[in-house]
Amino acid sequence: AYNVVIHEFAHKIDLRNGAADGCPPLRSAAAHRAWQAVMQAEYDAFREQAIVADRFGGEAPWLDPYGATEIGEFFAVACEGYFVDRERFAREHAALMPLFDGFFGPR
Repeated sequence: AYNVVIHEFAHKIDLRNGAADGCPPLRSAAAHRAWQAVMQAEYDAFREQAIVADRFGGEAPWLDPYGATEIGEFFAVACEGYFVDRERFAREHAALMPLFDGFFGPR
């Protein structure tokens, strides 16, 4: 049940800047744009993998495919992966590691 707590907490963090846009509150608009660029690319790739798995029998994503519904859900699902299995998350979503480490602090 840790995943549920992490997931819902991630939504609360995401909403701190007023929108469920997959981005926590950051210090500047430039930081927000930089985060969004990486997050959008990762979300697009994740969504594609989830669609291919669902429709064509491709390899299912490691993270919960519910994250493919919209970028705010992807952020919450990615946070689950980051906190539950950091090593696998680093392998499968390496581009997100510097963002998450920078925001949450390296462990």
